[in-house]
Amino acid sequence: SSGINAEWPLRPGPKGYGFVLFAKRKAAEDCVSACNQGAFLLTRLPMSVNVQLSPTEDDFDDVYEDALKKTKEYYRDREVPPRFAIPQTFDHELALRWKALDEIEKKQKEELENEMRAARRKLMDEMMRALEEQEEMLRKTEVMKKEKSTDCDSALIPLL
Repeated sequence: SSGINAEWPLRPGPKGYGFVLFAKRKAAEDCVSACNQGAFLLTRLPMSVNVQLSPTEDDFDDVYEDALKKTKEYYRDREVPPRFAIPQTFDHELALRWKALDEIEKKQKEELENEMRAARRKLMDEMMRALEEQEEMLRKTEVMKKEKSTDCDSALIPLL
C-alpha cells in the first residue's frame, strides 16, 4: 500500500496533517497529481490542501480521527464534503491564493535553510582556522619555554 500526507493550513486541529492510504501506489500518485493541479478543499472553507507522497508508512502512527476533539466548529466545517473547487469560482480563487501563499512559505523556508547551512559552514571554517591558529600559538609558546629552559640549564652548568 502507498500513502499520501496532506497538510491543511491555518486551522489544522491537533496535528495539522493527515494520511490517506491507497491499495496501489499508482492510485496515490494520481490523487497527488489531481490535488496539486486543482484546488482540493476538505471543508466549507476555501483553503486548499497541500498533498505529497508520504516518504514512509511509519508516519501513520498516532493519527486517528477518533482522537480529534469534535467541537461545533468541527462539525460546521464538515457540513460541506471534500471536493475540488470549480475553476473561476470564489472558492477556487481563494484556494489558489492559499496555494500561492503556501508555495511562498515553502520557498522562503528553503532559502532560510540554505542560508543557515551556509552560515554554519562559514562558522565551522572560521572555528577550524581559529583552532589551528590557537594550536600554532601553543606550539610556539611551548618551543619558547623549552628554549628558555635550555638557556637556563646551560647557564647553571659550571665552567671548568
